[in-house]
Amino acid sequence: MDCQICLQKYNGNSKNRIPRILKKCGHTMCHQCLKKQEEDDQIVCPFDRKVTRLRGGVKSLTKNFAILDLIGQEPAYPRKSKKHTEDSDGSEKKDSDDDDDDDEEEEGVRIQQPDSDEDSE
Repeated sequence: MDCQICLQKYNGNSKNRIPRILKKCGHTMCHQCLKKQEEDDQIVCPFDRKVTRLRGGVKSLTKNFAILDLIGQEPAYPRKSKKHTEDSDGSEKKDSDDDDDDDEEEEGVRIQQPDSDEDSE
């Protein structure tokens, strides 16, 4: 997918090509194009002229994770990281919080299926 301003491909591994979302209107452009349009801590969207005020520069705008996911460079949602710690003997062990073999039930809704009524005819 390409930035509609500079026509360069989005790239989550290159700071200048990260797709970012304008808060006021939701349009997306690459970081570099947004930097060029930044003036007085605001950006006027070139598509609809809506003004997005910046607090912390272009870097403060949210990355467009949907685009990054589509181009296969970053997940649209944060993935659970595996933390490892060392035992006193130097061997590696998993944190108990990240143990996949927990006996605890995962959060969620369980739907109980009604018993079949074979006797009612």
